[in-house]
Amino acid sequence: MRRLPRPHPSARAGFTLVELAVGVAILTIGTLAMLTTVVASQKLETSNRERLLARMAAQSAVRDVQITARAVAAEQGLEDWGTNFQAALAAPNDWLPVDGLQPWESLQDVCQVVVVNDETATDDDLGFDLGMPRDLNGDGDSDDVAVTSDARLFPVLVRICWETPAGQRELVHGFYVTPL
Repeated sequence: MRRLPRPHPSARAGFTLVELAVGVAILTIGTLAMLTTVVASQKLETSNRERLLARMAAQSAVRDVQITARAVAAEQGLEDWGTNFQAALAAPNDWLPVDGLQPWESLQDVCQVVVVNDETATDDDLGFDLGMPRDLNGDGDSDDVAVTSDARLFPVLVRICWETPAGQRELVHGFYVTPL
């Protein structure tokens, strides 16, 4: 039996073309997976930052409204508190900017503070569950449409509406404000 010659060791060194193609394919898939993860991470970070800005803007608006309500009561008393309170608000029912957030295309700005002075407004009308309609002026009924002058309790809604690459986002916070 005749022996086959042994291949020279240098002839077996290196990789075949198929091995190289498989290796490059695996490397490409791994790189794309990492890139996808980085992009998703950046989108999530941006989304979280925007939500944080919206929450901070809402907290600031709530604090400003509460401070204004108490300051008006302390400086001007409880008579005509409702009228004086609404007059003292910097921009009642106006839209205010929030640094870092873009408003919806249909809106002039991002943050709105709405003071409700209509006892007959329902939660559905407000778009937020506040237990409305409710007696705001203490006269024993909840059928007055304008209680600004004699109210001792106002429902307030803070709306933050901003635009993201993924679409429109909204944060609504409702609360009651009193003079005390």
